[in-house]
Amino acid sequence: MEKPTTILAIDPGPEMSAWILYNGKEPGLSRHQENALLEQEICLAYIRGAALVYEEIVFAGIATLQSMGHILKTSEWIGRFKQTYHHDANCFGVTNREIRLHLCGTMRANGTAISAALYDRYGGYNKAVGGKKCETCKGKCWRGRGRAKHKCETCSGRGYKYPPGPMHGMNKHVRSAYAVAVTWWETRRDNETK
Repeated sequence: MEKPTTILAIDPGPEMSAWILYNGKEPGLSRHQENALLEQEICLAYIRGAALVYEEIVFAGIATLQSMGHILKTSEWIGRFKQTYHHDANCFGVTNREIRLHLCGTMRANGTAISAALYDRYGGYNKAVGGKKCETCKGKCWRGRGRAKHKCETCSGRGYKYPPGPMHGMNKHVRSAYAVAVTWWETRRDNETK
């Protein structure tokens, strides 16, 4: 089996899941949407030859009835996603433990620490997320009277102090899917697709 050039990574949930396409360099298209709609994206990923990677559920600790219901519903959706994908050989699970250890080097890491580790890969928050408008021209790219004559010197007419980065617009659920993608790509891609 050849190594996939793109993966569809999923952070599953009981009703909505986040997904992201990843090519090993930077994040691609991503969304947080209802699970029924995600099944269509999985079909497209299968047609394109992308591997399916999802965060596995590992039971640890005492669960309440409510949390157990969420866990069971999420497990059911993971099964449906795998069934929709049709090809178990290119379907992989990554545990939360693997993500924490790979990105942060400790099991004590939480979602904020994982996000910070992902931001650091792109030179910090300002470069990873960006989208901060120039304070001098307020994003207009010019100052004073006459647009053509007075280009903003601070931002060189770009309108941004920090342009939108590769993680611009990602919510916490999509960042979780991105963490799944990065972890699998960097730790298990070579081993599992020989």
